Amino acid sequence: GKRLGRTIGFPTLNIRWSPPEESRPRYGVYAVRVTRLDQHGTPGNEGHPGVANYGLRPTVNEADPEPLLEVHLLDVDETDLGDGVTIIVQWLKFLRPEQKFSGVEALKAQLQMDEQAAKAFFGL
Repeated sequence: GKRLGRTIGFPTLNIRWSPPEESRPRYGVYAVRVTRLDQHGTPGNEGHPGVANYGLRPTVNEADPEPLLEVHLLDVDETDLGDGVTIIVQWLKFLRPEQKFSGVEALKAQLQMDEQAAKAFFGL
């Protein structure tokens, strides 16, 4: 992406993902667990807690009509997973609907609250 998340302290894995309408989760913020698959497609032993937004990113995006899944990991830096890896994202808890904020500072403040809600869910 544009690396905006990294510049405001919330680096993300950005995943283009458009499942069929009937199986698409509602746009919003979720507590998730991310597991990396090895080269044989076998899940690793360790899952990483995270907070994810699935949607259109209305505060920072005006041109792209395709939804994006953005995942911020709570226990490791996203770059530790490596480039081009395959992951499984488990959707564990819906935290709030997607919303448009007045600007990046308001978005950042909400992201901090979302991160705290996800940490509380995971007991971190």
